[in-house]
Amino acid sequence: MTGLGRTAAAFSLTAVLFGVTNLLSREAACAEPTTPECLTAYEDSVNLAKNHQLRATLAKLALCSSESYPAQIRAECLARVSATEVSIPTVVFEAKDAAGAELFEVKVRMDGDLLAEKLLGAALLVEPGQHTFTFETEGRPIVQKKILILEGEKLRRERVVFEATVAPKALASPPVALAKSEALVPTQQPPVAKPPFGKARILSLVLGSVGVAATGVGVAYGLIAMSRRDSAKAICSTDQCSDHRGSDRWNQALSAGNVSTGAFVIGAAGIASGVIVWLSAKPSADGALGPQISLGPRGLQVGGSW
Repeated sequence: MTGLGRTAAAFSLTAVLFGVTNLLSREAACAEPTTPECLTAYEDSVNLAKNHQLRATLAKLALCSSESYPAQIRAECLARVSATEVSIPTVVFEAKDAAGAELFEVKVRMDGDLLAEKLLGAALLVEPGQHTFTFETEGRPIVQKKILILEGEKLRRERVVFEATVAPKALASPPVALAKSEALVPTQQPPVAKPPFGKARILSLVLGSVGVAATGVGVAYGLIAMSRRDSAKAICSTDQCSDHRGSDRWNQALSAGNVSTGAFVIGAAGIASGVIVWLSAKPSADGALGPQISLGPRGLQVGGSW
């Protein structure tokens, strides 16, 4: 290569290096914010702090704390960064399932804005005030909590419990089609059992029957007594008869009259008792003691429970 060619090549290489250096210097200059941007960031941080938007305030202060800014503004921003970090609250969230197992793949949102992709056990910076936190994890219902965060509160612990996953309901099996013969034949209903007649009313019928029978006996013996009395009067006019045959007739008539009277008394008592028991009868419970009838020295006796 001639001398002239070497000179041209060197000049070209120098030009390329100068262009690359100039480009890199421009990129480095663009990496640092300008003074107007610094002043704007500082003013924004003041307004955000007045509205208690401490997270946004901290971001603006970090911008105006760059070393390329004027020393006075930079010093002011750095001082306010420390004060803001003291005031901004932090919360540590932990999530568990219904059985108490820890959950980590939980997405956290504050007032709809994403706060954390997952729980790592670290404290999260939050704004003071009342906020709605939403917690989402795969396969479980979303949990929401409204929390009042106090300014300057640090490492507040909040636990979230997710309900158990609801298993899908099994599909109901289709009804089995009935055979044609079964569909046409109506289902026979079992006969309805009639209520029992009741021991008390059976007793009333028995008493009534006894009363009717006794009344019939009384009528029969009354006719016999009248017939025997007429025969006795034909022999003797009174029961004080000296004739032996007449005296026997009067005694027979008297005995028949006594039997008739007793039968009428028993008949009346039986019919009356039957009517009373029938009207006051109630169905007796199973196993209850049934009615008992006995004839003793005091007359007809009825016992039992109903």
